[in-house]
Amino acid sequence: MLNWENLLLGERKRKSESKSLPHRNEFDKDYQRIIYSSSLRRLQDKAQVFPLQNNDFTRTRLTHSLEVASLGRSLAWNIGEWLIQEKVFKGFAKARELASLVEVSCIVHDLGNPPFGHYGEDIIRKWFEDWFNIKSDTKIADNASKTYGELFGELNEQQKNDFLFFEGNAQAIRILSKLQFLNDEYGANFTLATLGTLMKYPWASNDEKIKEKKKFGYFHSEQELFEEIKNKIGIDGCRHPATYILEAADDIAYLTADIEDAVKKKVIKWDDIYKNIKGKFEKEYPNQFEILEQLREQTLLNKVPDKDLINVQNFKVYIQG
Repeated sequence: MLNWENLLLGERKRKSESKSLPHRNEFDKDYQRIIYSSSLRRLQDKAQVFPLQNNDFTRTRLTHSLEVASLGRSLAWNIGEWLIQEKVFKGFAKARELASLVEVSCIVHDLGNPPFGHYGEDIIRKWFEDWFNIKSDTKIADNASKTYGELFGELNEQQKNDFLFFEGNAQAIRILSKLQFLNDEYGANFTLATLGTLMKYPWASNDEKIKEKKKFGYFHSEQELFEEIKNKIGIDGCRHPATYILEAADDIAYLTADIEDAVKKKVIKWDDIYKNIKGKFEKEYPNQFEILEQLREQTLLNKVPDKDLINVQNFKVYIQG
């Protein structure tokens, strides 16, 4: 049975040495731990959709993550206020914890994505698929005196699947719990609740669900951490509720932003796309399209130099709202 006391658990693998302050909850601390990190900063060089840009307009993984964090916090506040009204939360502090939890989860949700995003994941998976097809007695080119097995040992099914189904979400858990290393063997030493929220697929790569989903939540090396999260947070066979808020914010952000970037790159003509959308949905949302039409007329009156870009930005902002 899920309960919010466990779901908002601020416990860490290593007890935090920073002072607890009235205005700062444990998830605020998570945010402050990661915002200056090299792991987050590296997202600025990872493409969202358009790689190798010579302008600074289209989104990187970093700008996308900032947008998702903003949307996620707003959604979580609305839900937190509703939970107060429903007397699920006893007061403002719990709603604030939920908002902070979602915000920090959103800002690091793409931390483990390789360069070129999902294409990068596919390349890693294919490379290891070819690698594991090498017979165990084959000599390794770079170390011809040793065989594959002698170099790497025998891997179990889960360890092999970690590579064959390589998953950026699992890599994010590994970065935050181990690889973001300054002086801490626990990486960024995030709260268990934040790690649980980030674990979109709370099962291992050798679980039956991998056959259908092709996704998993953690590597073999984080098995013990997952067991602790599962037992203390309560996500045994199910997602953390805040994960759904994270995913909603992610979808709202990229579905609209990708259109804006494509218009900026002149991959699509916005007027054609807009007319198609209007034709399908105007009867269902007459008031919304009336406002959008007013914004389009204002763009013409203002004689803006790139009306398509302004129009798609107005659409994006309004639809996200």
